[in-house]
Amino acid sequence: MRIRNITFLIIITIEIAIILFLAIYKGNHCIPGYLALGASILLFIATFWVMLFPKIEVIKPTGSYKIEYTEEFYKDESRIETYKNDGSKRELQIGIWYSKELNLNEAPLVIFSHGSFGTINNNKTLCEELASRGYVVVSVSHTYHAFETKLSDGSTIKISNEFLNEILSDNPKKNIELSLEHFKKWMDIRVKDLSFIINTIKNNSTNHPIYKLIDTNKIIAIGHSLGGNACLGLPRYRDDISAVIALESAFMCDITGIDNNKFIFTDLEYPVPVLNIYSDSSYSHLGEWIQYEQNYKLLNSNNPKYVNKYISGIGHMHLCDFQLQSPFLSWLLSGTDSKNSAKENLSLINQYVIDFLNENNL
Repeated sequence: MRIRNITFLIIITIEIAIILFLAIYKGNHCIPGYLALGASILLFIATFWVMLFPKIEVIKPTGSYKIEYTEEFYKDESRIETYKNDGSKRELQIGIWYSKELNLNEAPLVIFSHGSFGTINNNKTLCEELASRGYVVVSVSHTYHAFETKLSDGSTIKISNEFLNEILSDNPKKNIELSLEHFKKWMDIRVKDLSFIINTIKNNSTNHPIYKLIDTNKIIAIGHSLGGNACLGLPRYRDDISAVIALESAFMCDITGIDNNKFIFTDLEYPVPVLNIYSDSSYSHLGEWIQYEQNYKLLNSNNPKYVNKYISGIGHMHLCDFQLQSPFLSWLLSGTDSKNSAKENLSLINQYVIDFLNENNL
């Protein structure tokens, strides 16, 4: 994969050099020269597009249930939108994967939270896999935290510049107080988003055609990156969460303060079974990154309900479906290439999740 990316970079560099030569060299300022320049620009655009967005690999779910998909929109009348100043209420888009073959009150509920700049389809492969195995999976698009979110009026909300600046400026080693401020703000938004959707589902479980299928005694929270941070916090605020699965996420909600330029974490035992999955982006740093101190503690715990998996040879963005859309950008954003194909990575994650849920009878 790395050879492919480097080859593309070399080709792009050569094409840019040709374009600059044709544009600058006066001897080419004639009709044939302009045609050559135009052809070179078109070739560059085509190559660049193929490099960023190659043909998407299809990963079919392995379960026996036929999958359906729908979207719904809910407005939380109790909350004012954080990233707007007009007093509007917070509205959320959700995607639901389920099967009509399920019986009433049969399916465990999986609620999914995407990472920073993610989308409702952030881990679509995992959502479809679980739905094919009898789960109802609800993915929440966190408005203004997502790359884009659709609203009930048909409008599309892009990521907030304020949130983007918060993410880009966050560095606990340089300004731990600002990081804690960010963590509290992000977790307050996301945990309340997830809790609001869970409450909405439970309150409508007796009359909603899809929610009737759900066994509300079995609720699993799954998230990638910042979404996993919020999912890890849910059992601290609710007593109806059965398990949590976090794809390279920190226990931000367990931070209670700061002392001697380090975060203070709660001493309370983590209340539910948890599966943490890591990549090369964080695994070797868990013992040194101050925001991952709780992760490191659970990593070295003998408690069987705390499960940790490490997938070597991949980066942070290889824990979600973005690698299917753009292997090149996943390489750049992760800071490392993947030794495996996207299908191998995502299939392994699916298997880890399924094994964990089976072991906990969920």
